[in-house]
Amino acid sequence: MSMDEEEGEEEEQGGEEVRCAVEQVHLTADQLAALSKEELREKWLQQEKYLEGVHTRMEALEREVEELRGARESEERVKGQLAELQRKEQYHIMRLSCKEHELQEMGVQVQELKNISASGSLKHCLLDPAVNLLFERLKRDLDSARTKMEETQNELSAWKFTPDRCAPRA
Repeated sequence: MSMDEEEGEEEEQGGEEVRCAVEQVHLTADQLAALSKEELREKWLQQEKYLEGVHTRMEALEREVEELRGARESEERVKGQLAELQRKEQYHIMRLSCKEHELQEMGVQVQELKNISASGSLKHCLLDPAVNLLFERLKRDLDSARTKMEETQNELSAWKFTPDRCAPRA
């Protein structure tokens, strides 16, 4: 076999895997003693080629492992980003629903104000809250005073002298 043919068989790249074409040399003690100096040299070179192939394959596998680690880290980072984005999406959906609810409530309030303004009692809504409170207290006091006055009037009329009362009872 020539040197070029040996180099061609030494490594083959098939897809992503590196294969060694040169086989490992296994010699027993008897075989080693029976070899000549030239045969021993050939076996030594063959073993070195085998080891080079193994080292090359090991380096290729280490590169592949590093690529896989990088891909895993990338995947984990992307998963984290996805989880964060999903959390943000849920937060924004919740805020949107709250804003829609507030918008509906404001629409109802606008409709109520339109109805109130049509009936002419809009002045009641435009008062200062402190003044409005004062007016409400005064109104309650007035109502209670009217009630007391009516009761007093009824009592007074009950005690009043009328000619019918003096009539003899039969």
